[in-house]
Amino acid sequence: MQKDKTHILYVDDDLINLKLFEESFMKEYNVLIESTTKKAFEKLFEFPVKLVVADLRMPVENGLEFLDRITPFFPDVIKIILTAHTDPRAAVRAVNQGGIYRYIIKPWDLTELRQIIKNALTEYDLKMENKQLISKLSEKKEHLEQALEQSRESERKFSDIFDFSNDGICIFQGLSLLMANPSFWAILGVAEKEKENQSPDELINKLIPNFFDQIIRSLGANTTSVMELEFNPSDKGKMHLELNSRRIFLKGRPAILSMVRDITDRKLAERKILDTILHTQEEEQRKYAKELHDGLGPILSTLKMYVEWLSDHRNITNKEKITQQTLHCVDESITMVREIARNLCPYLLEQFGLVYALKDYAERINSRRNLTIVVHDQSKARLPLDMELSLYRVLMECISNSIKHSGATRIEIKFKASPSLLKIVYSDNGSGFDIDKTMKEAKGMGLINMKQRISLIGGDFQIQSDKSGTKININITNLLWEK
Repeated sequence: MQKDKTHILYVDDDLINLKLFEESFMKEYNVLIESTTKKAFEKLFEFPVKLVVADLRMPVENGLEFLDRITPFFPDVIKIILTAHTDPRAAVRAVNQGGIYRYIIKPWDLTELRQIIKNALTEYDLKMENKQLISKLSEKKEHLEQALEQSRESERKFSDIFDFSNDGICIFQGLSLLMANPSFWAILGVAEKEKENQSPDELINKLIPNFFDQIIRSLGANTTSVMELEFNPSDKGKMHLELNSRRIFLKGRPAILSMVRDITDRKLAERKILDTILHTQEEEQRKYAKELHDGLGPILSTLKMYVEWLSDHRNITNKEKITQQTLHCVDESITMVREIARNLCPYLLEQFGLVYALKDYAERINSRRNLTIVVHDQSKARLPLDMELSLYRVLMECISNSIKHSGATRIEIKFKASPSLLKIVYSDNGSGFDIDKTMKEAKGMGLINMKQRISLIGGDFQIQSDKSGTKININITNLLWEK
């Protein structure tokens, strides 16, 4: 194994999957594979593994149980579940309860899986960097606390930080609050009048029962801790808080300082992204299932009938005609299978690039429908395949929406590139739609998914729509053009 490569571990009782995974990623990473969770657990102590991918359904111990078991020993390792069983509730449970980074359905899309692993390892490295930064910050903070005890001037500086911080800060000893800054009370939604009628401890415990107890339990014997909790203020919905706590000495006595941050919006965004991912996966599976059932199924049934007729030696009339019809059915089947395969993983995109694949698709559409698709290209260089695939999926979704919903007769896709920027302008002459209304409905999941795809490759997605048509601007920055 090469020392400069990242170690990733894949656990699956299917030896074919293990071999396929190893061959797919061995050039980029030090790939460790094991068919049992027992051996996989031992590997974690032998190698500096950053990412563990586990199959959900395995004998003795399933993937979720295994990842849950290793968490106390390796809390920072990124965890991914692979499964051949589509169960949205299991996905939500895995992400919310098991600390699972992603829940991926087999058979995996290699390009998508490669990007997911890349993103996961980036998150791991950022997490480690953040830990180092927090550690350094904690050291500086400890020096500051010592300085506060020695100097009234330092005490004034601390007071300024305390009072004007956007994060809530509270300091307590035992189960009693010593001080809290204005942001702390604002986050909890406590008005000044309420503090006049009740003690601070009563107010806090009324809103969040056993607030101080929870922080103390989170710290345990440690100096620092990070925890999340939720509560229901009287005038708002459920809120989520993140508490960064550490033990300090205040005027020579032990105390606990907690920084409180409202992460409700982040939690809602994470939930929305997960729902969007699950919805998109279900829609794609439903689409291809319909194509197989409604398109290929009847053709194959007809083909079976013709073959049965030809195999009966008693049938001698019209044999040549039936043979030609059989061959026609075979040709139709091949064409439809190629079309489905092209939609699942566009060969032209991989071989010749995004623009070529779009032009090929446009030619096929232009020959079949009362619709003209024009692709203007000023960019000759190619982007990395994962970026081109994401852009292709988004633009195909745009075309599909124009065809299904807008009644457009003309679609234009313009590419304009510079060394640091790729600008894509998509427009149609359809009837347009109400963006705000659509975003509030179930149909808005498609727009959210497109925005998320573009965001994941470092881009910006803007949409405008009125009665004269729809226009979408996609800007990708910080590009790495392929030579």
